[in-house]
Amino acid sequence: MIRHRHSAIVLLFATGLAGHAQASSVESEPTRAEARVSEGVEASPARTQHWDLSDAEWEQYDSIMEGPRGLWTPDLDPIWVLGIHAETERERRYYAELAVEQERERVAGELAFQHAYDAAWDRLYPDRVLIESRDRSGDASSSAPRISEPTTPSLADLHADDRVVLVAARDCEPCAEILGRAVDRLQDGAQWRLDVFLTDTDADQEVRRWAAENAIPIDMVRAGRITLNHDDGTLADHDTPSLLRQSGQRWQPVLP
Repeated sequence: MIRHRHSAIVLLFATGLAGHAQASSVESEPTRAEARVSEGVEASPARTQHWDLSDAEWEQYDSIMEGPRGLWTPDLDPIWVLGIHAETERERRYYAELAVEQERERVAGELAFQHAYDAAWDRLYPDRVLIESRDRSGDASSSAPRISEPTTPSLADLHADDRVVLVAARDCEPCAEILGRAVDRLQDGAQWRLDVFLTDTDADQEVRRWAAENAIPIDMVRAGRITLNHDDGTLADHDTPSLLRQSGQRWQPVLP
């Protein structure tokens, strides 16, 4: 089966595993698959197109979710379910690459919308802030709101489970400088992960050349600590460089 994919060199799966759900009893009638349909869960071909899975793959997914997996991680997405339960290395690699591509698209889309949201706020409310200053008593200050933002974290403030994205361009000296600082942090023992998106190329070879020119450690790329990606135009409006950390549903700027 031929599937359309966006190009990406390396992108470690970052999809968060859903928390374990407690279940008081095992479903019997109707089955889990029937229950999902009765609850309005998208059916083929809609879900097939959304997840890029065939009808046969969906049947396999439904069968797996009838067993212990459906109780262990009921909200785990279908691609991860099929990948975890792959019977061959070839299948496992296939689903891993599919998960990588969908995750890359998710991150790029979220970054693009965050940029649009911030721009809309500045455009509609240029002199307003989301959080007004308060005095020590907890009452809102009578003075005009100050244009200030929550403290921006630096690379030194990041945690091991943080996801950091650098939006960069090839001919961008500040981008190379920030990249160097981030790599130094990782080599000094930082445990967070860095995903790099180049906005001015759609060729793998050019991304590899840029990585070599900036001495990105190949061992970190192979280990998934650093990933290299070229953007499909989604992040074209972002300033370069932009260094961000995922914080809940938002992406927060990070100081290099």
